[in-house]
Amino acid sequence: MSHCSKRITLLPLLVVVLLLLTFHTLPAQARLNQKTNHQVWRRLRQSRQQCAQSIQICDVPQTADDIENCVLRCMSSQCYNLVYSQHPLEEGEVDDARMRTFMKCAHTEELKQLKQRRSERWS
Repeated sequence: MSHCSKRITLLPLLVVVLLLLTFHTLPAQARLNQKTNHQVWRRLRQSRQQCAQSIQICDVPQTADDIENCVLRCMSSQCYNLVYSQHPLEEGEVDDARMRTFMKCAHTEELKQLKQRRSERWS
C-alpha cells in the first residue's frame, strides 16, 4: 500500500473521530446548563421559603394577598417592580401569566448573579 493511499484511508477515520469529539462535548455543555438551571431554580425556591418565613419585614396588613406581594418583593424587588408595581395582586387574584413573567425575571436575575459569583471565584 502506498503512502498516498494510507492518507486517503485515514482521512475518513480522522473525520469520524473529530465529529465524535465535537458531539461528545455538546452533551457535556447541555448537562452543565441543566445543572446550572437546577441550581438557579433551587435557589429561587429557597429564597421564596426564606421570604415567606420572614414576612415581618413587610409593614403591611397581613392578608394573604399582602403576604404574597411581600414575598415576591422580598425575592426580587427589581422583578416585582417590573411585573407587579403598577397593579399588585388583589384579594383572591391568581395571575399565572404575571407569575410566569416574574419567575422568568427572577430566574434571569439569579442566573446573572450565579455567573458573576463563578467568575469572581475564578479571577
